[in-house]
Amino acid sequence: MTIKSVSLGLVLWSALAAQAAFAGNQPRGHIFNVDGETCTFTQSAATESYLHSLNAQTGTLVFDDPHCMSAVGIAKDVNEMMIANFITAPYAQPDAAFATRGGEFRGGSALQTRGICIQSSRYPIVGVVAEFRYAGDHITGVKHAMAVQGCSV
Repeated sequence: MTIKSVSLGLVLWSALAAQAAFAGNQPRGHIFNVDGETCTFTQSAATESYLHSLNAQTGTLVFDDPHCMSAVGIAKDVNEMMIANFITAPYAQPDAAFATRGGEFRGGSALQTRGICIQSSRYPIVGVVAEFRYAGDHITGVKHAMAVQGCSV
């Protein structure tokens, strides 16, 4: 078996896993912010090449109140962690232990063109690509997709 065929197999596996993950994503829900307030959101999925250099199933989560999630100081780190905990859950088993604290985010993964990568500490080939959206001093949403072969940097 060649390296090229193994890589292609992993890319296809990642795509299938991402499809399965989106089957469980909820279109509406809420995440608590740093102050314990409920921030409701709408979430959708589409096949696009926004986070990767190829088409992939990509989720878009948008908060109903664009001022609910602060992006200032420690609140930014805590709110990004709360969002990361939520968006990574459908991508793997509950024991995946994703590195969701701000200092634990990685810079990229194979075929990733933008955003950060959130690595599972239990499963080396499982990661989630994410790009937080900001408006002024607030997090307004996030785009997310399955990483190809986990996070690399």
